[in-house]
Amino acid sequence: MQAGKLRHRITIEAPTGTQNKYGEPVEGWAPFAEVYASREDLTGREQFLAQQVKADVTTRFVVRYLDGVSAKMRILSDGVSYNIESVADPDGKRRTLVIVAAREG
Repeated sequence: MQAGKLRHRITIEAPTGTQNKYGEPVEGWAPFAEVYASREDLTGREQFLAQQVKADVTTRFVVRYLDGVSAKMRILSDGVSYNIESVADPDGKRRTLVIVAAREG
């Protein structure tokens, strides 16, 4: 992988479970790793649901191999959150990860 293609700084976040002062579970996010990635928007569409427009964008991120990344995590890139849909090691040699994610909201 050429380093020049990895020009987007992203943060991969993992879900955390904590409790508020009343003992109720509260879900939050904690940084898992900050890495450089290439980013490519794959698809985009808009839906009109319940008198609201909802835009869906699917994006592919390619990063150097990082152990422990899963579909339960999310990515922050340029102030935008993406829910990870899939994580793949395309050649099986632990060189890169291809992460497909959908923009939140």
